[in-house]
Formats: sequence, C-alpha cells, structure tokens
Amino acid sequence: MNPRPRLGDYFENRQEPGREGLPTLSVTMNDGIVHRSELERRTETTLQPDEHLLVRRGDIAYNMMRMWQGACGLADTDGLVSPAYVVLAPQRNIDSRFAYHWFKSDRMIYLFWAYSHGLTEDRLRLYFDDFAEIPIAPPDLEQQQRMATVLDAWDGAIAQCERLIAATRQSYYSKLNEFTSTTTSPLRRLDEIARLNVRSLPAKTNPDFEFDYFDIAAADDGTDEELSGRISFACAPSRARRQVLNEGVIYSTVRPLLRRLFIAKSRPDAVYSTGYSIIEPLENCSIIFLKHMLVSNHVEKQVYARLTGTGYPAINENDLGEIKLPIPDLACQTLIGGGLTEIEKKISLYSMYSNLLRKQRRGLMQKVLAGGIELGAQFDAEISQESALAGEIR
Repeated sequence: MNPRPRLGDYFENRQEPGREGLPTLSVTMNDGIVHRSELERRTETTLQPDEHLLVRRGDIAYNMMRMWQGACGLADTDGLVSPAYVVLAPQRNIDSRFAYHWFKSDRMIYLFWAYSHGLTEDRLRLYFDDFAEIPIAPPDLEQQQRMATVLDAWDGAIAQCERLIAATRQSYYSKLNEFTSTTTSPLRRLDEIARLNVRSLPAKTNPDFEFDYFDIAAADDGTDEELSGRISFACAPSRARRQVLNEGVIYSTVRPLLRRLFIAKSRPDAVYSTGYSIIEPLENCSIIFLKHMLVSNHVEKQVYARLTGTGYPAINENDLGEIKLPIPDLACQTLIGGGLTEIEKKISLYSMYSNLLRKQRRGLMQKVLAGGIELGAQFDAEISQESALAGEIR
C-alpha cells in the first residue's frame, strides 16, 4: 500500500544563496511577493546579497511565522528574500500557480496552523520539515494547470473590480471636495439646519418594550451599521437610547473619521447606541446633500479639530452642532446630492461584483478539492455561466 502523499513529495526547500544584481523581494499577507521598494513601510537590510535566499521564478516563498495566516507568494521573477523565509522549489508533479491558490484555501490554512509550532499564536512557526509532512491529495498535473488558469482569471476580475472601486471612490471625493472648496454658498452651523438627537428613550421606558438594537461597538470593521440583535429595554445596555422617529442621518460620534454614517428611515422599533447622533434636517436642507457633506474634507477637518480622547476619539454633540457647512439653495443641493449618490451606487455595484466573484472563487476551489467536478468538458460547462461575469468585469 502506497503511503499517502505529502507536501514534501511536491516541493523541495531551496536554500541557494542570493547573488548581486537581483531585486530584493518581500512576502506580504494579501499581495503575495512584492518588491521591497513598493512597501509603504520600507525596511532597510544590512545583509549582503549572498546572505539572502535566492527565489527563482515559479518558486513559492512563505513567512514561517505567518504561513498559518496565508503569508506566502508566487515569484514571477528571480530575486532575493529574507533568510527568515522558506523558499519552495516545485517538482514536476505540481503546478506552482495552482499551489499558490491552493495554499490560500481554508483547508490548507488550517493544516498550516495545525503543523506550526510555538507556545503562543504570535510565535507559531512552520518550518520546512513540518511543512513537508502535511498530507495532501492534489488533482493531477493537467487538472492543476486548468484550475490555475481559471483562478488566475477570477483573480484578475477581482483585481479589476478593486481598481474600479478605488477609482470611483476617488472620483466621488474629488467632486465632493471640489464643491466645498469652490462654492460661494453661505456657511451655516449644523445645529441651524438640523436637529440633533430628536428623541431618546426615557429611563422609565416599559421594560418589556422590544427593539432592534444597533451598536457602535459592533461596527468597528467600518460597516455602515451593525445590528446587535432584537432586545428588550430591560436587557439593553444603558447606551441603547437613540430613536429615529423621522428620517435622519445616523452619524457616529465615536471615531467619526471612519465615516460610519447612513440615512435611516422613521422606525420607532429601532434603537441606536448613544455612540450615534441622529441628525434630522430642517426645511430647506436636503438629507441626501447633508449626508454627503458630512464626509467632505471641509467638515472632517472641523471634526478632527474637536476630537477628544485617544483610543476611541469622539466628538460631543454640542461641538458637532458647531460644525459649519456650505448650504446652497435647495435645487442646487438636490442636484449635487443626486450626482454624488449616482457615483456611490457605482461603488456599491462594483463592490457587489467583487464579493460575488470572491464567493464564486471559494466555491470553485472547494468543489475541485472535494472532487465535486471533473476538470474536463464538465468543468468547462460548470463554470461557463460564472466565468461570464468574470469576463464582463475584466
């Protein structure tokens, strides 16, 4: 009976010294192998070229301390890497493009964690000898190559989505800040054009009153709003107070520069944390226009000057009310707000495409590794509909 194949049957540990004239490369968590000069936080090295490890085109290099988090990369050129990395030289029975995608799968990440050693997670290391012992069952080489081609296409489509998102977001803020820097509209205090915190639950609210609770603490990942769950007043924390009885802008007064704000419709059975301020515009102030203005550089500079605290800087509502905004006539507000909203819709659409492509990619990898589809004619038919979206984005 043949022993089960292991990663050591597919990769050797390349330990060749580096040489003069090659670029110095780094392994990143999300972007694979990059030139060290491209890193935002550049790190200088005192090592000579021959004290580095040589990585050849097609090799995979990984960070021993972060492989259990997916810190590896596929080299597209010869180069120099830190001797703290492990360089994997692929054998003839493995396609390194496929292996790189494979190493990012949930199953492989789990195995890298399981075979790493250390007293605590921040000290876990995956040495090559342990890496080589991990049991695997990859598809045959032809299937690996087909899979790698498809996954490369998916990654290209996802990257294109991300570029579109970044470019469209830049366009949004450019147009927003162009208006605030060139307008001749009069400046008005926020508390002159809107009411802040129109309604809060009184302390003597019926203990059995139930509501959907939105908590600022649950939205630290930068999402617009986060539902903590259905809860009764008797069980709610003391910060569960803000109600929206009329349409209003929900503005985070805790870490406001994270731009956690959105428009909420009238909904008495929804209660927000006191970490949010409910801003209800008065007549002659468009709520859509107001929402956009609150993330402009013009406003955020004023907010920044009024922040207090360090770990969770915040602005109190009295100071928030003093913020001044340019307020043109209502027709102009509607025009500006509508244009900016259309750009926001494009960002949301591209984000939806990106998330869908990522979901399809994960599902495709899981199907193949589980033996759920054949990488032949059936495979081509299985992905044809999904790949149409990838091709459209690219």
